[in-house]
Amino acid sequence: MPILSPIPDLKVPVVDITTLFFEQAQARVDAAIAAGGSMEDEPPLLVDGITGRSLRFTDIKQQSLAVAYALRERALGSQPESQAVAVFSPVDISLCCIHYGTLMAAGVYTALAPELDTMELARRLAEVKATFVFVAAELLPTLLAAYKLADLSIDQANIILVSGSCPGYTTLSSICSEAGKTPVFEPYAITDVDEQRSKVAMIIYTSGTTGNSKGVVITHGNLVHMYTMVGGYSARTALDNISSSETKWPEPRRFLSALPLCFIYGHSVLCYQSLATGDCIVQLPTFDVATYLGAIERYKIDRLSGTPNILHNLLFRTTKVGKGVVSLVDMPTREFDIGSVTAVGCGGAALPNCRRQRYSEYFDGAPIVTGYGQTESSSTIAGGWWQKPAPGAVGVLYPNSMAKVIDAEGQETAEFGELCVAGPHVTRGYIGRQKSPVDADGFLHTGDYARIDAGGNVFLSCRMSDIIYSAQGPISPASIESVLFEQLSVEDCAVAGEGAQGQAYPVAYVVPALRTPGLLAELEAWLREKTGTSIVCHEVGAIPKSPAGKVLRHLLGHV
Repeated sequence: MPILSPIPDLKVPVVDITTLFFEQAQARVDAAIAAGGSMEDEPPLLVDGITGRSLRFTDIKQQSLAVAYALRERALGSQPESQAVAVFSPVDISLCCIHYGTLMAAGVYTALAPELDTMELARRLAEVKATFVFVAAELLPTLLAAYKLADLSIDQANIILVSGSCPGYTTLSSICSEAGKTPVFEPYAITDVDEQRSKVAMIIYTSGTTGNSKGVVITHGNLVHMYTMVGGYSARTALDNISSSETKWPEPRRFLSALPLCFIYGHSVLCYQSLATGDCIVQLPTFDVATYLGAIERYKIDRLSGTPNILHNLLFRTTKVGKGVVSLVDMPTREFDIGSVTAVGCGGAALPNCRRQRYSEYFDGAPIVTGYGQTESSSTIAGGWWQKPAPGAVGVLYPNSMAKVIDAEGQETAEFGELCVAGPHVTRGYIGRQKSPVDADGFLHTGDYARIDAGGNVFLSCRMSDIIYSAQGPISPASIESVLFEQLSVEDCAVAGEGAQGQAYPVAYVVPALRTPGLLAELEAWLREKTGTSIVCHEVGAIPKSPAGKVLRHLLGHV
């Protein structure tokens, strides 16, 4: 029988995602004003970590309404095929307003990675049928070339510049400057459960680490359930904090994110977390060690929303010089105060358990809280916020959901196999593809090699496609990597199989922390002792990874 979440089911409101978050954020504002607070003191929810530009909830609401009105004026949704609004831009906190403005106008939002080449961009624009695009001025030539390549047409009035300027094109700033003058109109809203389940809110593309990126169809219902599962508890004390605050506007917790906004993890942190909880999200355009540490110091960051790759770079590109103070390895005189960090959230890729303690020590004992999900599950499967996971588990199955593990014959097993998850947060499928990852019983086949115990603890190993089928049986690359990560002489590593299926053998690609004679031979001996398997080790300068920090195993033989 499938394992049910050990956390009691939660009641989920029948609303659209915009109404859900805007009502919660507005309630905090109203409570602060009723308690004697001034609108001039309303704290920012979003901050550009480079420029310091910020958006309060009042700003987000006004600018989202302005975007929605501009889209309505351009006839968004007038025809069934004119609902998709694409964003093709580097990271910008204004993407939050574009997202909500699109949904207020009953559109479908999709963010496309700014590094896409013309051919891949053309494929995705055609797939989502984007008739409206918000684009950075420097990317406009690529966008126009992609439309031409895809043999698509778009009205110039339907192209809005997120940043920069170009003659003949409307800018987002000009639209938002009219925010206070936007005529009153009724934003799109959901009050019917069937509409909540069926109305598409977003198309978010997967990272494509195991093949071509796929556009995941995510409904308002998926998102409302996702928030209820993951963060529904977070807003419970928000109004209490206001009533007990001497300043009426409580000092928000400050989170730092350098996550890409074209993936659902980064999108959810920027667009949903701040409105739901009142937390302030400081957003960086990309991850860079010095810039990241500088932001922690400048904004007195309380918590990080990161990935294993971000934590890895902090650990090996800096040196601790005292409690709460680190310096750059290549610039020892440049020190950063990171003592404000009290907790670290980590997701987007698997975190080696043996590294968790080292990362916690780096932040002077701050807990490292992991989460696990997929785009196809609206980023939600298991985590550690509601209930502490068992040792070695990536998290506990979230409420309102269930899971099972199946073997190669499709039979349920208590051992490792493919994890399958069911619940109202699971996608209905991929855009433009008939084959769905969800079976007839409503279970999403995750493609992840995992085990789940009776307590709902999920133990994640690797992707099913990463398993090495050797003459001795299946080998999980993650199990070998975990052994290697125990060695302080190993900075980074990844394991892949070479040879034909059934006769394949594991090869470890190792980035040494210190290059010493005989290191690879020592590591091979260590692996034989710990795993009972002969494993060849190759030294490499870096492990190829995706923007989300996932190992690109198909490239390992070429580094």
